[in-house]
Amino acid sequence: ENKKLIAVFGATGERDKTKRPMMGEAASRLADVVIITSDDTRMESQDEIAEQIMSGINKRYSDKVIKINDRREAIRRAFKMAKAGDIVLIAGKGHEKTILIGKQDRPWSDAGVAREEIDKLRPIM
Repeated sequence: ENKKLIAVFGATGERDKTKRPMMGEAASRLADVVIITSDDTRMESQDEIAEQIMSGINKRYSDKVIKINDRREAIRRAFKMAKAGDIVLIAGKGHEKTILIGKQDRPWSDAGVAREEIDKLRPIM
């Protein structure tokens, strides 16, 4: 059967911009679906970061790339599109306990958000 890899990731703001196109290229080549989202944007525009990631994506892969700035919504969408046996890879935040948007450090947990979104999708017994 055709199992899919759904990758959710972003790039940190005010850090090495030269890596962004390479991240987009690798993700679009290796994953079946790529959802580009926010990471620690700091004072940089999330749209600008996403555009730089997408600039490395070969046009033949562009149909499998989705941009969702809101990280929770991106994770939700990944789980909604996943079918049994698919892999949802949420990359970038790992063990981190906060997400830095602008100058505001907000509490955050990729694992916690993933569990909440999976629970919302489970049928109520």
